[in-house]
Amino acid sequence: MKLFFKLFLAIFLVVFIVLAILSYNQFSLPTSTEMDNYFLEHQEAFKQKNDSILAALQLQKPITLLADSEIGYKWVEIEPKPNVYQAGKPLIVRYYTHLRGIGVGAFGTGIAYIDPRIEEKEYPDLEAMIDDTKKVEGFIGYSKISDNWYYFFWEA
Repeated sequence: MKLFFKLFLAIFLVVFIVLAILSYNQFSLPTSTEMDNYFLEHQEAFKQKNDSILAALQLQKPITLLADSEIGYKWVEIEPKPNVYQAGKPLIVRYYTHLRGIGVGAFGTGIAYIDPRIEEKEYPDLEAMIDDTKKVEGFIGYSKISDNWYYFFWEA
């Protein structure tokens, strides 16, 4: 009986440690380099999807805002909302990615297309955004990747 209890305790501790490590890795923020690399790996797919969204907005056609596993995002958010968007207005299209942090419900990362007429505060990298998250509620910060493409960090 004592041997069974010792084996059970050892297995329980190993499983607990493995789960703790996996949870930490899954829900910690990615680095700026990881976000840059993620965009570069999926750049063409993001551009094609974005072009189709912009064209649908211009034509006032329905837009799918749900996940696209091929590109690797969970949902899309358009600002202003598609139902109030007027052709020619500047907009932001946010793609909430599958990178770590998403799914926690309180924070996450993503790739954004920002119309060049919109001026958003830019951060040099993801790590620099962390300090400002403590100053406000409902934080969202952007860091430029290239052209009109940014990665972003949000915290509820």
